[in-house]
Amino acid sequence: LKGPSAAAIYAARASAGVVIIETKRGRGGETQVSFSQDVGYSSILHKICAASSIEDTFDQVYGAGSSTAQAAKQMYNDAVANGTLRDYEELVFGREGAQVNTQISVSGGDARTQFYVSGAFKDENGIIENTGFDRYSLRANIDHQFNERIDISSSTNYINTKTNRGWTGNGGVGSVVQAVAFTPPFAQLLPNESGDYPDNPFFQMNPLELIEYGENEQEVNRFLQSLSANFELYNSGAHAVNFSLDGGVDFMNSNTMAYMPPFLQYQQSQANPGDVIHSAEKVLNINLQAFLVYNTTVGSEE
Repeated sequence: LKGPSAAAIYAARASAGVVIIETKRGRGGETQVSFSQDVGYSSILHKICAASSIEDTFDQVYGAGSSTAQAAKQMYNDAVANGTLRDYEELVFGREGAQVNTQISVSGGDARTQFYVSGAFKDENGIIENTGFDRYSLRANIDHQFNERIDISSSTNYINTKTNRGWTGNGGVGSVVQAVAFTPPFAQLLPNESGDYPDNPFFQMNPLELIEYGENEQEVNRFLQSLSANFELYNSGAHAVNFSLDGGVDFMNSNTMAYMPPFLQYQQSQANPGDVIHSAEKVLNINLQAFLVYNTTVGSEE
């Protein structure tokens, strides 16, 4: 919204224009029901092959002729002979994550009252095991005209999100991305028959173990409520005075839980193995605005 219309409502704050975001609202007439659903999947687009182990690489990394380079070459050759080379990029990032997005809405009303009610559910599974995102949302928009001079609008929105973040972005020893980059394909990181994971001799952690036992989850509940009322105080045709009252509430409650079991490889070297981190955040925003708007029509003669 630009120009005099924006300035008349929002005064000096509208000097650069005003962006107005509107959600769907009901219309008078027969009740309408709408349903839609999207189904798909996500997968890794391109593997970087960070741990492509060839014999020259060992000389560059560990030093040509060093005992470490010779030992790495021997392990590599043994794995090639035994057919036990493993693609850890594929093991960690190779899952095809299913995605489902479902929406349903009901709208209708009559000449004086219109409503729009909708619900949505989104389920996304990550390309790493035990990662994903779920979102549930409900929305209700109601418009009612009391008489020719008074009308009100209400918008209510509730959103619940649950995120299993995994361990990919902290940049420390708890990052499975770093672990995969430093782990050669001949390393044996798979669990034994008892489900116990071996230590990773090439990095501070076994990424497969962290993916299975580590927890890094966040749940957010958010409630938004807005209410607006418009009163026509005076209208003579050429002149009109309106009083508008807008108010809103935005409340967010966020809880995050991260858990590192004490038996993880890099936790065992800590003075007190095992980490539990719980954070909680509550944010409340309230706004109230009132406007007195005068409109006039100036006639012109040709």
